[in-house]
Amino acid sequence: MKNIRENFAKGHFAARIAMLHLLARVVSRHKLIVLEMYTFLMRYLNPSIREVTQLLTVAAESCHERIPGEELAPMVRKIMDNFVSEHCNEDTIVLGINTIREIATR
Repeated sequence: MKNIRENFAKGHFAARIAMLHLLARVVSRHKLIVLEMYTFLMRYLNPSIREVTQLLTVAAESCHERIPGEELAPMVRKIMDNFVSEHCNEDTIVLGINTIREIATR
């Protein structure tokens, strides 16, 4: 995970998101337990970040049934605080609710 963090910091934003998509698909497909990924993603779950929809997709895509709920709870809480609150506009709230729903179904 340290190597991924170092390469993530050096790349362009589009390349970073592509790396995260790839990592999320590998984690999901092979049911890997990479708990550091969720704490890493939490740093970027903010409505003001560009391409936040793709980052939320990565967060939902990387979840599967073998990940303990206690590990996903802080990420879901951060999504609730940043996307599903009264100070957010309607589109942001819908985006947050859909992401939480997708995480819960996985």
